[in-house]
Amino acid sequence: MIEFRTGTPRLSNPLTAPGDPVKPYTLGDLIDHLQVLGNAKVRGLSDQLHSDRGDYERSAIAPGGTERASQLARMYMSRIGSTMTGWKGGDFPVRTDLLVMLGDFGNCGPCIVDLIMGDDGVYEVVTAEDPLFR
Repeated sequence: MIEFRTGTPRLSNPLTAPGDPVKPYTLGDLIDHLQVLGNAKVRGLSDQLHSDRGDYERSAIAPGGTERASQLARMYMSRIGSTMTGWKGGDFPVRTDLLVMLGDFGNCGPCIVDLIMGDDGVYEVVTAEDPLFR
């Protein structure tokens, strides 16, 4: 994940005004942010969208490599309304109004709260477990 240096990094969430409290992303928020970023590169998200272990109704995204934001947005949008299978069974529709987590299938992951541009110009996933929030 991101190593925070001296000072507080500037959160890039285009959905909130500067100084507003940080709020966890819903899948819809994440898609909106990725669309704003367009062809920028994003590190840490994959195309593996699945049911979160902690709450089967919520979506989780497996950590991944580097992809274009627009490509990730299109992929996640294509999954809206499709069915995810919960860890212990059950079918759950992919919804945009529920929190989105970062974690492999079968694990409980932290919620995604932002995407911040790193020193190399690539955006990186920020979760509620990153040092900024400790």
